[in-house]
Amino acid sequence: MLELNAQHIHMHQAAADKPAALALLGEVLVADGLVAPGYLDGLRAREAQGSTFLGQGLAIPHGTPETRDQVFTTGVRLLHFPAGVDWGSGQLVYLAIGIAARSDEHLRLLQLLTRALGEGDLSEALQKAESPEAIIDLLQGAPQALALDGELVSLGVAADDFDELAWQGVKLLKRAQCVEPGFNASLPIGQALPLGDGLWWLNSEQSVQRPGLAFVTPASNLEHQGQPLNGLFVLASLGEAHRAMLERLCNLLIEGRGQELSQATSSRTVLEALGGEVPADWPSAQVPLANAHGLHARPAKVLTEVAQAFAGEIRVRLAGSQSAGVSAKSLSKLLAMGSHRGQVLEFIAEPSIADDALPALVRAVEEGLGEEIEPLPAGGAPAEQRAVQLNEAAQDVPVLRAGEQVVGIAAAPGIAIGPVLVRKPRVIDYPKRGESPVIELQRLDAALDKVHAEIGTLIDESQVASIRDIFTTHQAMLRDPALREEVQARLQKGLSAEAAWMEEIETAAQQQEALHDKLLAERAADLRDVGRRVLACLTGVEADQAPDEPYILVMDEVAPSDVATLNAQRVAGILTAGGGATSHSAIIARALGIPAIVGAGPGVLGLAPNTLLLLDGERGELLVAPTDAQLAQARNERATREERKRLANERRLEPAITRDGHPVEIAANIGAAGETPEAVAMGAEGIGLLRTELVFMNHSQAPDQATQEA
Repeated sequence: MLELNAQHIHMHQAAADKPAALALLGEVLVADGLVAPGYLDGLRAREAQGSTFLGQGLAIPHGTPETRDQVFTTGVRLLHFPAGVDWGSGQLVYLAIGIAARSDEHLRLLQLLTRALGEGDLSEALQKAESPEAIIDLLQGAPQALALDGELVSLGVAADDFDELAWQGVKLLKRAQCVEPGFNASLPIGQALPLGDGLWWLNSEQSVQRPGLAFVTPASNLEHQGQPLNGLFVLASLGEAHRAMLERLCNLLIEGRGQELSQATSSRTVLEALGGEVPADWPSAQVPLANAHGLHARPAKVLTEVAQAFAGEIRVRLAGSQSAGVSAKSLSKLLAMGSHRGQVLEFIAEPSIADDALPALVRAVEEGLGEEIEPLPAGGAPAEQRAVQLNEAAQDVPVLRAGEQVVGIAAAPGIAIGPVLVRKPRVIDYPKRGESPVIELQRLDAALDKVHAEIGTLIDESQVASIRDIFTTHQAMLRDPALREEVQARLQKGLSAEAAWMEEIETAAQQQEALHDKLLAERAADLRDVGRRVLACLTGVEADQAPDEPYILVMDEVAPSDVATLNAQRVAGILTAGGGATSHSAIIARALGIPAIVGAGPGVLGLAPNTLLLLDGERGELLVAPTDAQLAQARNERATREERKRLANERRLEPAITRDGHPVEIAANIGAAGETPEAVAMGAEGIGLLRTELVFMNHSQAPDQATQEA
């Protein structure tokens, strides 16, 4: 990660114009061993594509993707120009932040410039700065305020004990980018402080990125150390940011009003009591973001300029979020949102300016915010599953009750009846820093080899072609040279194998999700699945063991490896809160014949253990705690469907001719020529698609034409 360092700031420099400033910056980057001389061409080419001027006397020159091979070591150097340099159109730059990076790490640097690019103007202060330390103070801004909004409140979450409830709070802080991996391990669980009324307090100062407070309540009555556990505060402490909130909480408890929090049914109640950010009840407008790289520096800067033209307050958030949003006039806060292509922005404006401001903002986003954009696919977001993805922190999830029906996305046909088993994602803590780049690379390569062999065993043991195809793709991901090269670059910065690997996997997955192709975007789940496998191998974490009795598995999303290793005799059905019908997990569930519903919403994660479910994977319907009559009807319908399948199987070799005499060709899609006999046995008359990329994957070098024809 790029970080600001006073030693990397060159004070009181001078340059006649922008080309001279770029040349001077290139010399510094070369002299410090960060780049080769050819990187200067990338700096110039980048400026030709579009100015790197950010406003307020700041510019961030960096190379183009074509010159990333000129980067030896990721780093940043800052040149201070007190006389100013004309960056074009009279825009004066007093501080040029030169970035040498092999990926888009400069976006992360922009997010770290907290408050530096807000509504004020730093130009004069940057011009008059006398020391590197003064520059750092200006860029980092004032002490950060405590994060406390609807995204950090979650009521009625599924938890069996204090530890699980604490982890739910940590997860909210991680989603809000308040804490880093390792924060969970630093919490003194054994020293939790009881506040009364069943409320408890935990806090830590370790692995904190910005101060934040999470509040969670359990779905069912819990106890801790012999006392009621009705709610838990988890504080990521940094400086004195939490003092005002803590005083307010103490006064509330002294007044005997703790039950307002422990029995709250909405996040707004909690936020109003604690003085958090309550979403304003102002006019709003929504618009999807179509920019290929999301709301990065250039389009975000255009958006702030549109917002600053209006005299009142304007806030923006992701649609569906319960947060108060961030100022649309603050560049750093817009960048910190990390908005991707396809996500929907919601603008909220003061009533006095809403009629003029909201249409202007929507129009600016629709026109691309100064960039050429490709229209989003019909239907909105590039990956339709976004609408059903779990966002536990975004809303208060109602508890599903007996007799309640839930409609999701039909993923695999069949009727399943059984008790629920809710499996929560496993959290693996790991060190951020490594022993040395050489040792960490050896550890990573050993883990990659081991996981590759484990997946090979799954391929050999699988009797289902679609499963073998997917895991063959997973093996190819493990052998991706570009992925390994990016991870190796992160290791050179001192990261551990675990941290470097997971950071790169998440970066690649987010890039995949940003694609405007629905199927390709869903493959991000496969990247994360492979990532978790390697992380578990690096840390020595063993996989969870499934129970022996038949059950319906409930998860947020089921990864391909989760489904492929399931015992179809013990898993009666699969139910997920998020996901899409074309995800690999849904494909494998169909191949294994396990009824499945996906995208059923976060409420299913709050189901009590052993609750009886009736799942219809053909209709995408779920019934909670069905009656005897409903169960009997479902069993009769299941028998009818099985009989229909039996009759269809008996006639599978007959010609496919409609009742009015039109023949229909039946063809099969296969991954290898060896699957042809099975296709013929199922009634196929021909092959519709042969997955020829698998022919390449099964050879150590590109097969010649004769091999492919054979």
